[in-house]
Amino acid sequence: MNILVPTTPAGASPRTATPIEKRWCPPHSGLVKCNINANWRNDKLHSGGSWILRDHSGAALFHAREAFTSSPNRMIAEFRCLIWAPQGLHDLHVSEVIVVSDSQVMIDAITKPLEWPRYRAFTDYIHRSCIGFSYCSIEYEAPEANRAAREIAKSVTRDGRFQSYITMDDLHGYTTSFVRTLFD
Repeated sequence: MNILVPTTPAGASPRTATPIEKRWCPPHSGLVKCNINANWRNDKLHSGGSWILRDHSGAALFHAREAFTSSPNRMIAEFRCLIWAPQGLHDLHVSEVIVVSDSQVMIDAITKPLEWPRYRAFTDYIHRSCIGFSYCSIEYEAPEANRAAREIAKSVTRDGRFQSYITMDDLHGYTTSFVRTLFD
């Protein structure tokens, strides 16, 4: 099991975006990639979260949105999103996943928890949540490559879309035109 270290599964090399990469890059065949994003405005308002699960061909398998009660700061909103996303992935029986976020600060706190003692409860919980996967890596991805997850998360605070959901992509035409445009 791999937790939080972007190493290579047997005989493969993951193809995730680097901070320089501006476009979404697929994972290696056999893995799925889960882009997550939290949108936070201030400590008095709801924050929004989303995740999108795609396979090696770039096909969106599932996506989800959640409205969270207020968080005291952006970092807590990001952690809440990262705690929520793997719960849905477990429910969907995903076993090998690369989770990516455009929050470099959160990734640093997870990969270097001793340097971020204030968030230790969150980082410990996230480490424990990865145990249920046979492969789980949490990595940084440039904001431009995380656009779809970012826009869905923004829709909670910007458009007041407080209805949470998890859906298969375009199940019988269910996916709204708003979401469909994000995958182009």
